[in-house]
Amino acid sequence: MLSCSLCESVITLTSSHCERCRKIKNIGNTYGFDEILQVLEIVCLRNGEQRARKMNYLKKKAEKDNKELTGEKIYGDDSKDYDQLKK
Repeated sequence: MLSCSLCESVITLTSSHCERCRKIKNIGNTYGFDEILQVLEIVCLRNGEQRARKMNYLKKKAEKDNKELTGEKIYGDDSKDYDQLKK
């Protein structure tokens, strides 16, 4: 019994790669490992600016959710006020 030489977590009986890693290896052989690495870096990894934007977005979302839970008025949500005026 051997562990997969790529992910090192799955135990294999017949080869050096598990099924998932064998697919990754085949894609690398087809398209080139440099191109795959470039795609992974662009798509999966975030730079500092992207991380900061994501954190700001999540903070604003959490504040909005918190205001909704506590019943505070959320600026920009005038639909409730409009309904009150019609009555």
